[in-house]
Amino acid sequence: MLYTDGVTEAVNPNNDFYGEKRFIETLQTGLNTKKTSEETVKLIKSSVYEFYDGREQFDDLTVLALVYK
Repeated sequence: MLYTDGVTEAVNPNNDFYGEKRFIETLQTGLNTKKTSEETVKLIKSSVYEFYDGREQFDDLTVLALVYK
């Protein structure tokens, strides 16, 4: 899983950061529920969007999942 700092530095209306802890918890949810890499990326994306609640962001939000078989 690769991601830019715009994910963990997404800011909500209270000026709180999304943070690495929340990112890891969301990633673990995807892994623990046996979601595909695409589903896990969508889960993270929706979690970040829900967190910042429409506030304009100042950085890109990029998440990339790689699967090695």
